[in-house]
Amino acid sequence: MNATNKLLDKWIEWRSLKQGADLRQSAIARDLGIRATSISNYRAGTSQAAPHVISKMARDLGENEAAWLALVESERSKDAEDRKTWARLARQLGAAAAVFLMLSNVALPSFASVQNTGVEPSNVGIMRTSGISKGVA
Repeated sequence: MNATNKLLDKWIEWRSLKQGADLRQSAIARDLGIRATSISNYRAGTSQAAPHVISKMARDLGENEAAWLALVESERSKDAEDRKTWARLARQLGAAAAVFLMLSNVALPSFASVQNTGVEPSNVGIMRTSGISKGVA
């Protein structure tokens, strides 16, 4: 199964669980802003989704958009060296996302919990990464 189909399957499952949405191909295509024949082509392996479609599905799922785009491009590439380059980039981006998620879930004190300890707020730096604030003493 190619990357587009893997992502599409995950997106359809997310969509049906989150929205209880219509599972007809025409409804799925409409929600993605594409034609139903595009989905048929993805399923047949004759085409990959356009970057904006991959991007939408990855964002909706909260997954690493860049890694999915690189993975799809690795499959879309005609040249063996290009495929290797895109595949390597997809692995690197996926690893970077995993590290970020791991670090963002580390138990760092929140700003409010630091305030409750009597530590002066001026001694606390706030680190902002992708809209997430973490208190760092």
